[in-house]
Amino acid sequence: MSVWTRQELVELIGVYKSALRRVAAGQTVEIEGESYTLASIRALRSMLDYAEDELNKLDGKPGGLTIVAGRPVR
Repeated sequence: MSVWTRQELVELIGVYKSALRRVAAGQTVEIEGESYTLASIRALRSMLDYAEDELNKLDGKPGGLTIVAGRPVR
């Protein structure tokens, strides 16, 4: 269960995508009091990945690897 609503995650993803575009263009972006530059683009990408994963969980889409126990058929 997520602590986020679907609407919150959609808005958050929009904020992160916009920030990534601006940072990639060489601008400095401030989100919730934190400044992000090109040097911190990995942190922004990580936050975007987290928000997308949470949205996928809410939508019932599997995320990451799924391990299925069984024996391969020959």
